[in-house]
Amino acid sequence: DGSHTRAGVQFLLDRLSGSDAANMQRSYGIDNTYLFIEQQTIKAEVKSTKVDIGGKVYLLGLLFEF
Repeated sequence: DGSHTRAGVQFLLDRLSGSDAANMQRSYGIDNTYLFIEQQTIKAEVKSTKVDIGGKVYLLGLLFEF
């Protein structure tokens, strides 16, 4: 038995520097760049042993939209 939850946010970085964003579009074909932060929680328990095999994961990264 168990459950899974996931939540996160994305921040559009193009607005921080419009000229850099335009250069990325011309040079590499990247339309938008985002910074994302995400948290995942999994609760998975084996009833017969009461062992919890879930956990938490925190993610941070860049997302490039072509």
